[in-house]
Amino acid sequence: MRHRTTASFYGGTVPLPVYTKPAACGGDCLFCPSVPGLPRSYVPNEDTLAARSLDYSPSHQFRRFLRESCERAPLTGIPLETIILGGSFSSLEHEYRRSFLQDLYNAMAFSKCGFSDQAPWETSPFRCSVLTVESRPDQITREECQSLRLLGVSKVEIGVQHLRDTVLEFNNRGHDQGHTIKATQLLKSEGFKVGYHVMLGLPGSTVDDDIAMVSDLLWSESYCPDYLKVYPCVLLKPRRYQPELHRLYEENQWRPMSPDHLLYVLETLRENVPPYVRISRIQRQFAIALIQDGPSRTLRNRLTTPCQCIRCREVGRVRPSATLTELGDIRLVVSHRGRDTFYELNADSNVLLGLCRIYHKAADVSIVREIRIYGEACQIGRRGNIQGRGLGKYLLKTVEDLETERGRSVLLVNAAIGARTFFRSQGYAIAESGFLVKHLQSKQATQMCCMRGMLQ
Repeated sequence: MRHRTTASFYGGTVPLPVYTKPAACGGDCLFCPSVPGLPRSYVPNEDTLAARSLDYSPSHQFRRFLRESCERAPLTGIPLETIILGGSFSSLEHEYRRSFLQDLYNAMAFSKCGFSDQAPWETSPFRCSVLTVESRPDQITREECQSLRLLGVSKVEIGVQHLRDTVLEFNNRGHDQGHTIKATQLLKSEGFKVGYHVMLGLPGSTVDDDIAMVSDLLWSESYCPDYLKVYPCVLLKPRRYQPELHRLYEENQWRPMSPDHLLYVLETLRENVPPYVRISRIQRQFAIALIQDGPSRTLRNRLTTPCQCIRCREVGRVRPSATLTELGDIRLVVSHRGRDTFYELNADSNVLLGLCRIYHKAADVSIVREIRIYGEACQIGRRGNIQGRGLGKYLLKTVEDLETERGRSVLLVNAAIGARTFFRSQGYAIAESGFLVKHLQSKQATQMCCMRGMLQ
């Protein structure tokens, strides 16, 4: 399992990947690798083989992560951003999902409790501040959203792959863009952060199709994810991994997108991505020896077009060791897209310090889908250059004031279990729905003295 030192994680969290057991994902896609004994769409590598050797036990995987990470830097008290990998989480049996996460939470808390008593998980030495799962658009229902929220899931990445129905049908995806639109709106209305996985150069697609997707369609009100992972379609050497893709390749019906076309599409993406979207990944990191045809070099490093996405603006990446006083004046930037409002804390030179995503659910109800302060990860309760200086509280109170002015009287939050203590300290209480709830009063005092306290 490959990890950097704690100080190199700039999103305020440390990523923790955990794999579920191999299981059917609900689809049979033409391009998807299938390897016996591994989760669908994954190939043998250091992480997947280690998870298999541990019989996909979440607690054993966490302890391995801890041993290897702590050799580089201590992680006690550092917020963890957990992502559950292994096909579609939504296709797994409900009892397995529940026991899987219970085992993981208990490992983080060094406890033995269950979902009926989650207090030890909220204050554990290792806290799950974000819990991400992967799913398919056609598996997202309101009932599924409610089930995921009660498990502590706060972010859902869906395999969209493409926004042309003809391309989806050619690749045997088993869903259409209507499912993606419905899933996106459901997830947002239920308080989740939404990530998309899209693929470039798929069989049945053209360069023009891909350009239309990344330049326009993705950012329309019907879609507009919060996070985006972009994977060029590649051909892997073992024919048994992708038999149908090999057949198309051998019959000259498909070739991976050429390097020039691929870079042009990615440059177009960077030109058009909104500032409140994070391009989390470009290209899956297959071993070079495993790729028969398709890009093997790191693509992101070859791009030259200026990008305004979150990853390219967040403090830590653009100003690695800067303090608040060195960043200059802090200002609030507000933007809208459909029923979403985005509140940013920006410093001089367009450096992003923090972001809050709000979804307007009803005339008097809004949902905090995400609130995050960027910068180097540090222990909860400690003060770093950016983290631990009250920026999160300041941003949340500012948002509460502005939402009150807009006529909202209730704020809901879908927070991962390890993030609940922050919201509890700000007057939110857990409800049976899994939402944290706060009834807003008259405008609260958000004085500049709060800002001065952050700088000290």
